[in-house]
Formats: sequence, structure tokens, C-alpha cells
Amino acid sequence: MNINEIKIFQKKIHDFGCKYVLVTMEKNGQVFFDGNKYYNGKVKLVNPVDTMGAGDSFIAAFIVTLLRFGWKDNNKLTENEILSAFEKASNYSADICMIEGAYGYGKPIKEKR
Repeated sequence: MNINEIKIFQKKIHDFGCKYVLVTMEKNGQVFFDGNKYYNGKVKLVNPVDTMGAGDSFIAAFIVTLLRFGWKDNNKLTENEILSAFEKASNYSADICMIEGAYGYGKPIKEKR
């Protein structure tokens, strides 16, 4: 999907009733839609050890950051909160990529011959 298709998809999801729609696009960053405006996040590029869990950790850190700002269901997110959440989530996700097995339990894979 290109960025325009992603934004059309986000608008459709929003129209179904989701207040906010976040799409992660691996090394191409993220797009957050609040129903009025699209916000673009950037990836913190690293030379990863293992990318397992990178997307999940990004989303978790994004949401936790917003909750720490006091976000609740009926509150409107501010641009500063969204951009701060992008930054913190990008940093956390990059850190996760530097851990073997993403959770510290990596095992060598033996090929069957």
C-alpha cells in the first residue's frame, strides 16, 4: 500500500467508529489519524539484532505514553501528545530491536538437513 491508500483506509476505519487510527509501516514510519488530521511518525533507524516485537512494542509504548499524558476516551489528543508518543514509541521500539529474541530468550535455529 502506498501512503495515499493507507490514508484512505484510515478514513474508512474512522468512519466505522474508531476515534483514532494508527498504522505502522516498518521502516517507513507511522501514520496516525484523528478524524481531522494525519500525523506522521519517524522510525529511529538502528542496525537491529532482532526485529521480533518491534511493532507490538511501538504500539504499546505509544499508548502508554498517551495514558501518562492523562488520555481518556473522551479527551481529544493534542498534537504535542501525539508527536511525543511517536518519539517515545520509536525510541522504545528501536531499543527492543537491539535485544536478541526481543524478550531476551533467543535460541539458535538449527537447520534440518
